[in-house]
Amino acid sequence: MGLFDRWMSKKGKAGKAGPKKAHPASAADEEKKRIFAAVPSGQDAPAAPPAKQERPATVAAPAAAPKKPATNQPAMAVKETSGTASQILFRPLVTEKSSRQPGHYTFEVARDATKVDVRHAVEAVYGIRPQDVTIVRLPGKAIRYGRTVGRTVARKKAVVTLPGGKTIDILQS
Repeated sequence: MGLFDRWMSKKGKAGKAGPKKAHPASAADEEKKRIFAAVPSGQDAPAAPPAKQERPATVAAPAAAPKKPATNQPAMAVKETSGTASQILFRPLVTEKSSRQPGHYTFEVARDATKVDVRHAVEAVYGIRPQDVTIVRLPGKAIRYGRTVGRTVARKKAVVTLPGGKTIDILQS
């Protein structure tokens, strides 16, 4: 027996199905559907569908809005931000390596944060618009404690470059 043989008739009458008969309760079902469709709105069921009303010929069409000049720039999809600044910037990372470069500050950020999100968050918290944002993804590492095998948490950090002469007092904030 083949895969499709269960839908085929044993006498070879697969394509010779007769006309389908209407279900005897179908007219009553249609009437119930029509009645129940009108019940939630609080209206009685209409006897006939409402006639389409035509607009009078004397009414003028509304004035079209003035067209904007065409630009050659494509429309960009705007992604909503991940959240508020406190949900994006977790904490500053102060290490020897991160404090070596003047004007560069390192923050631990949310794993779904983008460069734009970090830029807006730093501007909101510290009031300084960053010149550059570099994102580094730190994957979790496999670790062992005796026989127990586990994994450290994956993180993301952002290195923020401020314009010349601007500083952030990380230790005070």
